[in-house]
Amino acid sequence: MPKFSQRYFKPEGFKFKDNWYVGFEWTVPGSKAGTDYTVTLTEKGFTCECTGFGYHGKCKHSKKVVENFD
Repeated sequence: MPKFSQRYFKPEGFKFKDNWYVGFEWTVPGSKAGTDYTVTLTEKGFTCECTGFGYHGKCKHSKKVVENFD
């Protein structure tokens, strides 16, 4: 059983359901050299595989992907 339930980052004003990017994955470099994380868009919001996302439901990796949409 996972330690945390699945969380989703839901930026205000972003349409998730029926978005043509749903299922798309972005590879974002982590703080440590050679560490990359995958941010995925689902119909419920963004997810990231980093530990911080599991704790907080958002992280710098997911925020970086959202910044590229602006």
